[in-house]
Amino acid sequence: QRVPAALQCFSWKKGPAAAVRIGRALRVQDDAVAEDAAPSLTALPDDVLEMVLSRLPLASLLAARCVCRRWRDLTVAPQLLRLRREGPRAATTPWLFLFGVEADGGWGASAAATAVHALDVAARRWRRVGAAPLKGRFLFSVAGVSDELYVVGGRSGGSSAGSVKTKTHKGVMVFSPLTGAWRKTSPMRAARSRPVLGVFEMSASRSIGHARAEKHVRRANAGGKFRLGGTSAVYEDPHRLSLRRLRLRDVLNEDTDSTVPAHGHGKAAKQQKQPAQARQALIAVGGRGPWDEPLVSGEIYDPVTDKWAEIAGFPTDVGLACSGAVCGDTFYVYCESDTLVAYHLDAGSWSVVQTSRPPPRLRDYTPALVCCASRLFMLCVSWCDPANRRDKVVRKVFELNLGSTPLLQWIEASAHPDAPMDSNAVFAAGQDRIYSVEMFRIFGKVLDFATACRVSGGEQSWSRIGRENAAAEADAMSCRLKSMAMLLL
Repeated sequence: QRVPAALQCFSWKKGPAAAVRIGRALRVQDDAVAEDAAPSLTALPDDVLEMVLSRLPLASLLAARCVCRRWRDLTVAPQLLRLRREGPRAATTPWLFLFGVEADGGWGASAAATAVHALDVAARRWRRVGAAPLKGRFLFSVAGVSDELYVVGGRSGGSSAGSVKTKTHKGVMVFSPLTGAWRKTSPMRAARSRPVLGVFEMSASRSIGHARAEKHVRRANAGGKFRLGGTSAVYEDPHRLSLRRLRLRDVLNEDTDSTVPAHGHGKAAKQQKQPAQARQALIAVGGRGPWDEPLVSGEIYDPVTDKWAEIAGFPTDVGLACSGAVCGDTFYVYCESDTLVAYHLDAGSWSVVQTSRPPPRLRDYTPALVCCASRLFMLCVSWCDPANRRDKVVRKVFELNLGSTPLLQWIEASAHPDAPMDSNAVFAAGQDRIYSVEMFRIFGKVLDFATACRVSGGEQSWSRIGRENAAAEADAMSCRLKSMAMLLL
């Protein structure tokens, strides 16, 4: 007896179990009636099937990719990404992407295979994704822009590759979890390892032209070298000041002209009537240079134009940038001197945030700054009881009260229930939750704990979101160099 096409395409069971199930279905109804009545998605045209697949969450999309070769080709085509971005909002779930964790036996260039570990938060299941383009690279930073992951900077070589020399990268790799494809973008202006990244929405005042204008204002005329603490432009040569103003005006005019289409005023007017879609951009500051020197410069990347533009560097007397997050129209950066600096995206300038006493923290644990539900939080490790400093340590969550005056106050919001076993824990925020992944080696095995803290309620509480380990055979050194980002897919 011939099996209907619908049952052939969607028979999830295999072997004898599938044969018994199909046999029971064929006994109930006749073959001809089943073929006429059973609807089949295989008969749909490609354009309609693309619309259906574009509205699936990532877990369902990965399952649909395994159905047949036709569906696999449709799910990896660029047309599907365009429909997903321009069409109605698909049902999404949070995904955590853990980078830099290598298999036991080596890390960096000596690693047997490089992979990205993805956690489906809804299903509490880890998946493994190949990352061959990242083989040999470490000390990079990761950020999620729209539905893609950007791997910025990093280093390669060193003892992991059997060489003394190391190379600091300025290149940027982009990974699309929806298609599983890797691609390169324009490199940064400066090579960086471990830069501090932030993601924000572009607007007219936050355009690349504004960043380029800020760069020209901060440059000295002689030799084109960048001055961090030079004399004011007002007290320099007035003729040079006039030339800088003319050059600044030319930059703004050039950027304005480049945004106007060259196909007539009618089309331009038609495009102005359409609502502008918000697009996200990437900001990278700090990090370390090729000689391991701390950097204070910064850059902004626009994915639409595929260009990097320099911005003003943050203050030089605050130390190395540790972590950063975009909250509202400000990019906050927490430095190793326990100083909070802010880059105003609309104004294009830096300022030191006047806060109360910084949260007490242990220097062995790196602090993390995240923005969740339009609120700014910092996670650090401090003593549980200040009166008894030898009792125990705990990972605490502090919130910065952005409405307090005259000084912004740090308020303790929550404490993690588990002991801080990982001094290099990674954090990410999305919607109303803060996600954390800690990894440590014990008895020859690497254990990882993925937890989440909901901040929308009155009391912030932590919960376990991972039921299994991401990589039990991971290399201990690579666990110290990991990084993480979150996407809604």
